[in-house]
Amino acid sequence: MVAWLERVGRHNIATTVISLAEVQCGIERQRVHHPATSVTLQAWLDSLLLSGGPHIHVLCIPAALLFARMIETPALRHFTLSDPRQKTIKTGADLAIAAIAITHGATIATGNTAHFAQISRHFPLPGLLNPFQP
Repeated sequence: MVAWLERVGRHNIATTVISLAEVQCGIERQRVHHPATSVTLQAWLDSLLLSGGPHIHVLCIPAALLFARMIETPALRHFTLSDPRQKTIKTGADLAIAAIAITHGATIATGNTAHFAQISRHFPLPGLLNPFQP
């Protein structure tokens, strides 16, 4: 991952507001059982954002409209509908990230390529890569 970041260059990396929300959710989950870890992670995130961090793509109007189309695509419903017996919440975050990437013409870099490949079958992504694989 570090080699990939160096090869691509930090100035060519962006994230989404949705990804930031996912990171914050992870920090919040740590607060209960690992408060010291949550404090460290929160300080890291805060300093990253205060330093100007990566460019952050928002859910603009075109992306929001595309996100709505994705939510209403029957083959992608499993990204938002969950079984009430499950402990995890399905937020549709991957759909929102995909909509933002499509709108901005951005490649998605993730270790979770399987979900995004499913989305791309219905809404072609500009690019998808796993930076954890050579």
